[in-house]
Amino acid sequence: MSFAIKKIKEFSNPLLRRKEYLFAIIHDGEPTPSRVRIREELSKLLGISRDLIVVRKLKTEFGTNTSYATVHIYESKDDLLSIEPKHILKRDEIISE
Repeated sequence: MSFAIKKIKEFSNPLLRRKEYLFAIIHDGEPTPSRVRIREELSKLLGISRDLIVVRKLKTEFGTNTSYATVHIYESKDDLLSIEPKHILKRDEIISE
């Protein structure tokens, strides 16, 4: 399964020690990629640890091959675990509880 990632917006949030992004994920003829797969590809693309990336929201418009992902990238894993809600961490398979 292959897909392309295009950065749409980038915000810096120094109060929460993270960067916030909006990415377009183009997956022609393929199903919407999983959150885990998106985190892995972003890790390779940006050269940072997968453990610092959270896919906060993933939305695919009906009838299109483009998904939009709201992504938070933290400075440390402790910040990520203390700020992000547990249901998002479970959904992204960061925690298993």
